[in-house]
Amino acid sequence: MLSRRKNKRVNKFRFHVPKEAFLFLILLLLIAIFCLIFIHIYNTRNLRSNFEKDALEVANNNSTPIFSLDKIYMFSGGGAVNNNNPKPIWDLNLYQYTDIAVYINNHSENGLSSENTIKELYISDISYGIYPEKGSPTLLYKDINDFGKSNFIEENIIHDNLKYNIIDTESNPDYTKPNIHNTLDLPITLGFVNKDIKTNFAVANTNDHLIFDGTLLKKAHINLSSIKTSVSFNINIVNNKNENFICNVSLEIPIENDTDNENTNSILDGYIKKELTDLSKYVFYKKTF
Repeated sequence: MLSRRKNKRVNKFRFHVPKEAFLFLILLLLIAIFCLIFIHIYNTRNLRSNFEKDALEVANNNSTPIFSLDKIYMFSGGGAVNNNNPKPIWDLNLYQYTDIAVYINNHSENGLSSENTIKELYISDISYGIYPEKGSPTLLYKDINDFGKSNFIEENIIHDNLKYNIIDTESNPDYTKPNIHNTLDLPITLGFVNKDIKTNFAVANTNDHLIFDGTLLKKAHINLSSIKTSVSFNINIVNNKNENFICNVSLEIPIENDTDNENTNSILDGYIKKELTDLSKYVFYKKTF
């Protein structure tokens, strides 16, 4: 009897939501959903508008180039580091190298100004898109007087970035260090080296002159596909108006000739040369930050 009385007492206080209040809550929920949809559409359109404005600004800033690439010249060959003095057996560590000259046009046909002369230039963001199966690739500063020569200086390897010392056109630069005129009248010269393709390679010393070029790789039976690689880096420029420009350069390291009118087929014959003149894909973009 006691439990029945309690149940009856509970039933008396059961909560009932009026129909009008329930419909009002549904209406509020629909209004909230509508507001959220409206805010989302507004934000999306606002973001799209800002993006279009930024894109238009970038396009306007780069419609008339202040700096551009004229050509890129590359010289590829092979070489070796001799681990001992000439003895009955040469002990060699073989490497492949490519010297790179990048010519920048500052469009000074109508004269020099603070816009087309530079106060800062540096190389950054070095990477290798295709990592070779053999060797250890690296990029370094190359003295223009040593361009095309089978040598490299360990101290010139670029570990993070390479900052050039900017000098005026009246000064004679010391090309053993990264110096460059503020008018960019001479190219940027860099050296790509794929070190230690084969270490402790033994070559008999027959008292003949040993040529340090790509033929050493041929003697060691190096397959060209095993040293195929590419290098990418950014050229950063600040002009005398304090405007910042950046151009990404991505190059496949040439180890074979791609034309039939060359004297050599690949670096295994000694060396090859390659010149790029269609550089429309390389653009100096003006930074807007």
